[in-house]
Amino acid sequence: MPPEQHPQQPGGQFPPPGAGIPPYQPGGQFPPPGAGFPPGQPGGQFPPQQPYFPGQYPPPAPPKKSRKTLWIILGIIGGLVVLCCGGGFAIFGKAASDVTKESKTDHTVRYEVTGGDAADITYTTANFGTEQAGGAALPWTKEVTVTGWNVVSLIAQDKGSGSVGCKIYIDGALKVEQKSTGDFAVVTCTASNL
Repeated sequence: MPPEQHPQQPGGQFPPPGAGIPPYQPGGQFPPPGAGFPPGQPGGQFPPQQPYFPGQYPPPAPPKKSRKTLWIILGIIGGLVVLCCGGGFAIFGKAASDVTKESKTDHTVRYEVTGGDAADITYTTANFGTEQAGGAALPWTKEVTVTGWNVVSLIAQDKGSGSVGCKIYIDGALKVEQKSTGDFAVVTCTASNL
């Protein structure tokens, strides 16, 4: 069998070493690893192949992905943001309106203190200051008219009989009731939901 022939260069020459094809060795043997390959190629490996052959056109680029889905998602998110903000403004506007209305509304506050014979009493007045009734005879009651959304309170200290109680009514509805016992007992009632 004749030995295998390798392509020759014009003029009957074999490709020079380092041209990417190892030269033919007598006796049908291949050259040792790394011999006759371009510099920088590790251990007798061929250089990496081109993605296409010379003279051919490169493969067509993959088609561009549609951004329609992205725009739909962004539209949904934008719509939700607008709804949330709009709803938030509506709720805030209603709350501001309610506070404004409440700030001009009058409420009747009635204080009651019960217990032994007498108590020292401190309570919130019509202009949201405080007044005292020292040694007031029990049972004791007081009505004031307050305007707006504020806190009213009533503090009573028994003069030694052993028990004292307080109540606050706002517009006729009982809002808070407390009781305390013991020598010189102190009781506090506070209402804030006018």
